[in-house]
Amino acid sequence: MLNFVLWPSLLALFANAIAEWLLATNLDRPFHALNKSERIIRILRWLLCWFGLFIAYHIIPSPLHLLPLTLFSISAATDLETKFLPPDTFLYSSVLIGCGVAFLTNGPNGLCIAIATQAICFALWTLGVAFFNLCDAGDIKLSMQFGAACGSLASVGIAGFVVWLVACGVVLMGIAIGLRTKSFREAVRCAGVLRPPQGPLLWCGLLVASLWQALGVTL
Repeated sequence: MLNFVLWPSLLALFANAIAEWLLATNLDRPFHALNKSERIIRILRWLLCWFGLFIAYHIIPSPLHLLPLTLFSISAATDLETKFLPPDTFLYSSVLIGCGVAFLTNGPNGLCIAIATQAICFALWTLGVAFFNLCDAGDIKLSMQFGAACGSLASVGIAGFVVWLVACGVVLMGIAIGLRTKSFREAVRCAGVLRPPQGPLLWCGLLVASLWQALGVTL
């Protein structure tokens, strides 16, 4: 029973502690300097990270598979609160670790697929920034970490569908909030220009894709 809670809690503690350190030192956002609403958001992020890793720990067959998701939780945390990402060293190291996990779990073929996946994500995000202004330039590096963590195009597809659903939910929530003070047309227009940070959206997609992949292996 102790291990049932202890190990996922340690993973969540690791992810949240590194995120706290980055937010306090690199981004000047220590907990004590936040206002009340910002502290609520941070506490909710802690809990969401714990809940996601708790579920993943009890479905994903090996703790090694959890490492890319845990590292991506850190990037998603800083992006959620500041729309800034961890340093490039962390992001590129996470890409290498994601590819390394693919190699250790699926051999050279898994490594090649992971490298190809992160390269395709890099290309798609670059096109999205260059031609459609869909996200910020910094998100290109995040896409590499995301692709390496997914490890395959099938997982990217599942994650992308989840990201789309969550993004639609954010827009609908924005419309509902806007209707309190605006007309329906104005609320839709304001919600239509919302640009939620990519990190948390991709984290939701990665979590579901990781669970889907694990269930596909075990069923």
